[in-house]
Amino acid sequence: MRLSRSQTMSRTVFGLLAAGVLALVVSPALAQDGGRRGQRQRGGMGGFGGFARMLEPDFLRRDLTMITDTFDLDEDQRPIAETILFDYESGFSEASEAMRARFSELRPGSNQTDEQRQQRREVFTEFRDIRNANRELRQQLEAAEGDEARRAELEANAEALRAKMDVLREKMTEMRPRMPQGEELADLQDAMRGMALEWRQTRAQLRSQFLNNLQAILAETQQAKFPAFEQMHRREKALPHGRLAGERVSLFHVLEDVDLEPTGRLEEVMSAYAGALDAAIVARDRALESQQLDMMSAFMNREMDRVVNLMRTEADARVAVRNVNDQYVDIVASTLAADETTAGRVSPFRIAYQRRAFPRVFRTTSTERAFEAAKTIEDVSDESLMALISMEEGYLSELESINRELVQVTRDYEPDQAAERMARRADRFRQSGGERGAFGFGRGGDTPPDPIETAYQKRTELDKRYRSEIELLLTPEQIAELPPPPRERRQRAQRGGGGGDDTERRQRMIQRFDTNGDGQLSESEIRAAREGRRGRDDGGRRQGRGDR
Repeated sequence: MRLSRSQTMSRTVFGLLAAGVLALVVSPALAQDGGRRGQRQRGGMGGFGGFARMLEPDFLRRDLTMITDTFDLDEDQRPIAETILFDYESGFSEASEAMRARFSELRPGSNQTDEQRQQRREVFTEFRDIRNANRELRQQLEAAEGDEARRAELEANAEALRAKMDVLREKMTEMRPRMPQGEELADLQDAMRGMALEWRQTRAQLRSQFLNNLQAILAETQQAKFPAFEQMHRREKALPHGRLAGERVSLFHVLEDVDLEPTGRLEEVMSAYAGALDAAIVARDRALESQQLDMMSAFMNREMDRVVNLMRTEADARVAVRNVNDQYVDIVASTLAADETTAGRVSPFRIAYQRRAFPRVFRTTSTERAFEAAKTIEDVSDESLMALISMEEGYLSELESINRELVQVTRDYEPDQAAERMARRADRFRQSGGERGAFGFGRGGDTPPDPIETAYQKRTELDKRYRSEIELLLTPEQIAELPPPPRERRQRAQRGGGGGDDTERRQRMIQRFDTNGDGQLSESEIRAAREGRRGRDDGGRRQGRGDR
């Protein structure tokens, strides 16, 4: 059955809307998970990911340690604070469960009977079993290459399975819950907006009540620490939800990485930083919260240009947080440099920040591990060891250059990445007349190269090249002691073990470049092999660009 354009768009829009509804109906365990699962599944900005945070409590049981340490609670205050926190958790859990129940009633199919749901599960199970059987048949067809009689039998079986799958698809479509349209869709939008606003008010009241109760048990000297506590708690809770490189970093953690304690002038700088960062976080979260309903409305009303603009607004709010970190990294570095006792800590501080801000860029590469492992192999000759050390210096120099490029291209491109991707999907959908695969459910259309992944590909090529050069210096037994490059291992597995044997490849390289015939490659012969490989790689890349 082929869906009309309006039907397809309705399903597309409601599918995205349902993501927001389901995010509000998640289990209590997920709602209190601190957003870690969502952080791992970073799909960029926009959409309905922020709805899940609406059901996260502002305070958790583990925050008791922070409260106790910040205010230096005495033995009488600690159990009272724990009771206040327990009451908050209980009240929040009760209120959020009631809101989940109300939101669950908005899901398509929520009014289906148990019998209807059971029928859907049975049809889906049968469809899945047939799909698995069809996959096994395809594998048998590959194995029966050359046996025409066997292949004919398998083809007939596969055709029968495909016919059954078509019938089940029709059943699944007919049994699928009806999607709201027209006035019904508008009513749903109004209901969700009203419930979301109501929940925000309830959540704010619970937070305010907790803070007032906590403040009431504090002495005057402890209450003076309350603004700093709110900043710290908001910082620790909100920063992990950042999406941009540099947006998720706290410079307080960076100072801890390099064992620096804020004192004197540095303490004043960090106090100003805490205030500036807190203001940016509050502004960001307020902007994201206010536009969640606008985003939902834009999706439901099929205003895709508005969706893209909202995503760009979100990116601007996130960049503002990142900019505070950028500004104060320089201020802290200048403060450290001005004090002769900390001047030597400037470089470690900047490196620690870079590693936190760009963890993917600065993680240890497989080739760095390979160099380290190769240098510790006991029977490596002195000549090979010296060649490895020299080669490693060259690798690290080239790696540093590529990493600088990765940092810059990530900063330049990442903020607009999600909005650009959404804009391309919307354009494909409009140009296709509403075909299902055009709105991100299938690739479709020409996708421009991703500058970030293009830069990472350069690093992958660098790693492959130096990995080959390392192996030229080692025997097959020594190569076996190296940690395997993960990307190459996955690629070989996908090719079914293809790509040639490492030992054979090494022997071919020795035969080609072993000019003195001693069966090993000297440092000069390795340099010749390296230049030959580089020339071939560069030529291949130039030729590839010319062909395109």
